[in-house]
Amino acid sequence: MAREFSTHGYITHKINFNGGDRFYSGADHCMDYTGSVSQWPDFLESYLLKHQIRAVFLMGDCRLYHRLAKPVCERLGVQFMVFEEGYLRPDTITLERGGVNDLSALDFSLIGLASASSQRLSAEVPMPPSMSHRTRYAALYYWAAWFQREHFAGYQHHRAFSPVVELSLDHK
Repeated sequence: MAREFSTHGYITHKINFNGGDRFYSGADHCMDYTGSVSQWPDFLESYLLKHQIRAVFLMGDCRLYHRLAKPVCERLGVQFMVFEEGYLRPDTITLERGGVNDLSALDFSLIGLASASSQRLSAEVPMPPSMSHRTRYAALYYWAAWFQREHFAGYQHHRAFSPVVELSLDHK
């Protein structure tokens, strides 16, 4: 997404929390965050102000660093945009301002759902089944994260931080 934004004239930034993030960095400006979790909100605030960032895009909002970023963005008036992860719906992606799932601002009450309007948009490029691509992507991500874990010593992952555990069918 950063590359696409860049081609349209936007300057993009990416903060890497681990080697997997670094492996897939595609922004104009990338930096490794190697500080502690407790230092993260102050670091993020300083970074956003220094670079005049107007919007932050995240994949999922349940990760510790993402949860800590939300109040910083709200305080500074920076748009907090979250892609939902975890659903396997073909040709569909969800992006919400402020959060998804439990943190979604959408009204999921029966009245809210009954009064909601929806519009189905066709994808410009249909997305074929992608489990093999996602498996390769995840394997490379976790191996890169694993081999660079000493550089990101303060990083706290939201799940088991092992390529073997993550790729097993039996992990929780």
